[in-house]
Amino acid sequence: MTGRSKFCLPMRMVSIQPIDDYPLFNTYRDYLVFLSLVRELICSNRNKLYGFSWLSHEAVMLFHTPHRNFGLQLLKVMKRYYYWLQQSNHQQQHFRLQALTLKESALCHDALRYIHYRPTATGQVKDALDYHWNSYPIYQDFWQLNWLSCTEILQSYSLNPLQALESFRAYMQQPPLQDFGRQLDNSNEANNLVQHHEGNPQVGQKMAVGESIQNYQKSHYYLDGIEAHLSNGDLIATVAPLNRHKSASKVHILSASV
Repeated sequence: MTGRSKFCLPMRMVSIQPIDDYPLFNTYRDYLVFLSLVRELICSNRNKLYGFSWLSHEAVMLFHTPHRNFGLQLLKVMKRYYYWLQQSNHQQQHFRLQALTLKESALCHDALRYIHYRPTATGQVKDALDYHWNSYPIYQDFWQLNWLSCTEILQSYSLNPLQALESFRAYMQQPPLQDFGRQLDNSNEANNLVQHHEGNPQVGQKMAVGESIQNYQKSHYYLDGIEAHLSNGDLIATVAPLNRHKSASKVHILSASV
């Protein structure tokens, strides 16, 4: 990379996948709703999004965030998207969250290449530029999202916009060096996304998950209708009933291996 601009480190690669046979995205409207939720996650919380690829059974994104409670922000997004799926498709979706922290710029570039390579690697299209729900066409000015942090990445290749696009395109046309899919599968960082939050949570209050993972073994914590606890070694987040004293069943929306 020959440019002088530096993007923010570390970055987090985040993967959201359905556990069941249901697709993550059924219709064009599903993509639009998910896009609006991610936009709010970026714009309302001063997070940065550097890349994404949203396939029918997978959503992979590359973030930088200044927040310790970024995982809780992700849970809120998944909760709202779950409600959308319930309303539009009447399906009870189960999701798995995976996360990987990247502290070196070379790894971040390769991770972005992995994300842009997903539509071709999974056989969706022959050229990633032909896949709409992927940030690669945005980097190439095929369409625009003003809240996607393209400029920082491109300027790390060259401060000349045309040279930056040419160098970026040449880099993206090569397959990724790292198997980030396997690294995500082997990572246990997803629990770290939701276990850190300022303040001291108390049972029954709409507050964040505890300061350490051991707290999950003692009790359940609530945050805006989301309940988190440990179950058989998995970090489980559920949509809690409006009245927690009722016997209404909870709906499992996310599971992340500890």
